Amino acid sequence: MSSYDEVYSKLVRSYSGRHGNMNGFADRMNKLTSEGKAWEEAILQFALELGIEVPEIKTLMESGKSYDEATRIVSNGFARERQLSAYRSERWSLREYRPSPSSLWYLVPFFFGLLGGIVGYVGVKSEDKGLANNLLNLGIIMTTVIDVGISYFIFFVWLPSLFY
Repeated sequence: MSSYDEVYSKLVRSYSGRHGNMNGFADRMNKLTSEGKAWEEAILQFALELGIEVPEIKTLMESGKSYDEATRIVSNGFARERQLSAYRSERWSLREYRPSPSSLWYLVPFFFGLLGGIVGYVGVKSEDKGLANNLLNLGIIMTTVIDVGISYFIFFVWLPSLFY
């Protein structure tokens, strides 16, 4: 089955091949649509005028449909196809945009250690699982660094200074 995109691309290639450019293409489409034809119907008529074969029309005519009825059925199919394609792309574009959490979340575990890592993990996990894991790891690392630093200070700086 020919899709709308196939027929449209054949039409554009055929028109540009015959005329060397696309001058007049938009004018012809505007004329067809100003006559009350839907865009899909105008594309189909223009393609048929240029001699582009659409197998569905031939099949429908062989099954007993008139030429006008066959072209109407195919153009309606093209319209449904374009609507479905637009709906899918609209749904995809809405689903595609997801604002990611800010990198400022890294400051929470940096200043608050493990507790900040847990808060950051809970705050971000539904939006960005990788960032959530990084925040938790940073919280663990910061707590370890702080604990080692405090232990070093206590055992190697403060305690020895009490005895000497």
